[in-house]
Amino acid sequence: MNRLIALLVALATSGVGAEENGWSRSWGPGTQANYNVTLAGSALLTIICRDDAPLTMLATMNGRDYGSDSKRQFALLVDGQRYDAPYRQGDFPTLWEALRNATSVALLLPSNPPIDLPTSHLAEVLPAIGSPDNNCIAPGSSPDFGTP
Repeated sequence: MNRLIALLVALATSGVGAEENGWSRSWGPGTQANYNVTLAGSALLTIICRDDAPLTMLATMNGRDYGSDSKRQFALLVDGQRYDAPYRQGDFPTLWEALRNATSVALLLPSNPPIDLPTSHLAEVLPAIGSPDNNCIAPGSSPDFGTP
């Protein structure tokens, strides 16, 4: 019984870089990877990657949802380059690598000032394109997108 409890605790705390203000990675059902950026203890941006479906990006602000599953869209400003509806990017690998190496990232929501997001540990939390740990599938690409 103690081994089972220890295993469950280890699995529940297996996120990388979990901080009150920062990026973290956790695992969902099956091979689902969740990448979150948290500010003031609340998840502000979530990227969900599964090996059997295109990625999902969701932003939440003041109880409103934006992104993949919403009529409300958002943009990311990564080192001065604007990515509108980043979850629909035709050149997703460029966006992903820019995000991994970013020195500045801002979330752009309609009728809100830009929200600066932390950038520390991004390359540690977001796996590189082509790495075995990256199962993100860009919209419109084949399911083997994340594999070399």
